[in-house]
Amino acid sequence: MAGPVALRAWPGLVLWRCMLDGAPDGPAIATLDAAEQARAQRFMHEVHRRRYVAAHAALRTLLADATGEAASRLQFRDDAHGKPQLTHPPGWQFNLSHSEEVALVGVQRGAAPIGVDIEVIRPVDEALALAQRHYTPAEQAAVVAAADGVARQVAFLRVWTRKEACLKAVGLGLRLAPSSFEAGACEGPLQARLLTPEGPVSVEVCSIEAGPGLVAAVARVCA
Repeated sequence: MAGPVALRAWPGLVLWRCMLDGAPDGPAIATLDAAEQARAQRFMHEVHRRRYVAAHAALRTLLADATGEAASRLQFRDDAHGKPQLTHPPGWQFNLSHSEEVALVGVQRGAAPIGVDIEVIRPVDEALALAQRHYTPAEQAAVVAAADGVARQVAFLRVWTRKEACLKAVGLGLRLAPSSFEAGACEGPLQARLLTPEGPVSVEVCSIEAGPGLVAAVARVCA
């Protein structure tokens, strides 16, 4: 399994791309807590089990490097919406995303929640129909304007990763309709406004360069 690769985003956010194409070693697996190991065993297919273990072992290793705490001593809990939070050591935000054999990990010190999302570029069945269902009119237009083939796949996935990063930053996932807010179809930064059950939340989102064949985005809740 190849080592993590540092990626560039905004200042203060540490970002890594990790490959999940090999089994993690014994010491890395041993850092997972009982809940993580139990969840790994619930996967029906070995490939999904391996990817889960590799992603979470990498997450613990990278959090340990960032925080200075031993990987096995990191403690997590889910918030009211089910988003994992790092409780020991306190004062850190993180997020994890994976697609096939690649994962993206973001870590930031402070109170502002973050979200990351990564996708392997691949054919998207019914991309136009999905865009009509889940994207705003401006985002739909960007997908329609893209040429068929890879260009349309990239256009669709760019919007999708931006929306996912925003939803993960606020911790709601698809409980909030993706069509209810504008995440943008360009690569640059945009301030999205999400109407959550607790009230409106502003989220800064931007696409990042994650490597060949990949589309990714990061987001953070604005103060």
